[in-house]
Amino acid sequence: CGRKFPQRKALAEHIYLHWNPEHFKCTTCGRLFTDSRNLEQHEEAHVNPPEPKERKMFQCDKCPKVFTTKAAFEHHSFSKHVPKSEFKFSCTQCNKKLPTQRKLKDHIKYNHDPESTIICDKCGKQVRTQYLKKHHQLEHSEVPRPVPQPMQCQICGTWLRHMSGLKQHMKSIHEDPGGEHRCQICNKVSTTSRALRRHVYLNHECERKFKCTMCEKAFKRPQDLREHTSTHTGEVLYTCPNCPMTFFSNANMYKHRQRLHRAEWEADRKKPRHIANIMAQAMGATAALKAKQAVGAATAFFAQKINTSGSTVSADSVNANPEAVQQHLEMTIQ
Repeated sequence: CGRKFPQRKALAEHIYLHWNPEHFKCTTCGRLFTDSRNLEQHEEAHVNPPEPKERKMFQCDKCPKVFTTKAAFEHHSFSKHVPKSEFKFSCTQCNKKLPTQRKLKDHIKYNHDPESTIICDKCGKQVRTQYLKKHHQLEHSEVPRPVPQPMQCQICGTWLRHMSGLKQHMKSIHEDPGGEHRCQICNKVSTTSRALRRHVYLNHECERKFKCTMCEKAFKRPQDLREHTSTHTGEVLYTCPNCPMTFFSNANMYKHRQRLHRAEWEADRKKPRHIANIMAQAMGATAALKAKQAVGAATAFFAQKINTSGSTVSADSVNANPEAVQQHLEMTIQ
């Protein structure tokens, strides 16, 4: 074959392999080698096997995960347990901050490297190279896109629009409770990683830009401001769909239904989300209640005015047609 060797023995053993590729074969396990030295060392391991080395493990002190290498452990610690405000690696092209050098490198590769992105020749959209085929199938294929089948969670009965939504639901809502999800800023412990992320965003990252005009309080969501304002004005925002009880906040109504209307609450949770919207039902019930109260008050007012003017009208006709009562009142006053 023309190959050269520094020693005659190495050349001879190489020629043996040309004659018989299995010349240096372990008789115990059948493994093949290229020379006698490696074969002898291997066979010695069969006779006197080395004691297994104790593998060092790296246990995360903030969650149950365990790692076999220090590099993997450090990457996990920086990427999962360091607040975004402490990220030190900043992208020079978009100013996004990343927790580790590796994350920054991946970000630049997949978002700013021209070799990893491509322009779709049909719509001009820039997509990652590995996603171009999927982009064409979803956006430009003549074959109609399959309609996703709704999937129901077998634990809580919640309906999701497709399988990927169900998988994400199982991961974020019903993940194993063994791990501790502790906030690194205030030490609050959450039941799931999703709840922890929401806590960090709402309490440590989100700006309180919705300010109350009646006091000095400020809120992070318009819904929170609206519910707070109702405590000043006395406006009822929510009415229980199962009883006349009214509430200023959706959270209180949720706890009320969960405690006193358990069967109806469970039934609503098992319906598809596009069918059951309890907040919409509650606000609709509140609007209907307000309209009914307004009609009742107006009817009583008009009936009193008519009676004091000397006219007579039956209670049934007042309740049945308040608009006619109002017209009669206006004619009487004139």
